[in-house]
Amino acid sequence: MERKKQDEKATVKSSLISDVRPLYKHLSEVQTELNGWVERSLLLKDELKNRFSSLCNIQEEVTKELKASAADGEFRFASHQAAKFQGEILNMKQENNKVAEELQAGLDDARTLQLEVERTLLKLTEDWELSGSQINRSGQQQDSDTQNRVPLWTFIFGAKSKKQKTSIFACVHPALHRKYTSLRSLYSSK
Repeated sequence: MERKKQDEKATVKSSLISDVRPLYKHLSEVQTELNGWVERSLLLKDELKNRFSSLCNIQEEVTKELKASAADGEFRFASHQAAKFQGEILNMKQENNKVAEELQAGLDDARTLQLEVERTLLKLTEDWELSGSQINRSGQQQDSDTQNRVPLWTFIFGAKSKKQKTSIFACVHPALHRKYTSLRSLYSSK
């Protein structure tokens, strides 16, 4: 009787473990994706910092050029043009700051998710005696350096959809279709 109860408990536990394994594997994949996203976000954050410093340098050059042209008496561009450049640069800096803030918010959310996934995986490992080697024996995790990088422009504004070019065969097909249809009718009538 006791042996039967132990066998039932073992069967139930193995059934539950087999139900938990796909969840564990999925959470491990989510963790890998989050790690990659955080790394790419940090790269984008650095790129935004570089763009901001470039915009500051451009703004300084416009100011220097305006002062130099005023001192020489030779105006290379009018003051309204300089003001227009300064305004455009200011707008770009503000947009850059907005993107940086949104990126930071996304990065904070991703890090929070990373911690939650890590805690959940640890709890599953402790409670169900699971580990990555038991779940995924087939392969190694991908190295984050080999993952595709997302260009900042695409990340911010989205990818442009490419128009598919019509194939030469698609253009020729209607003519071929008519030609073969007429040939078929000749041979089928004989």
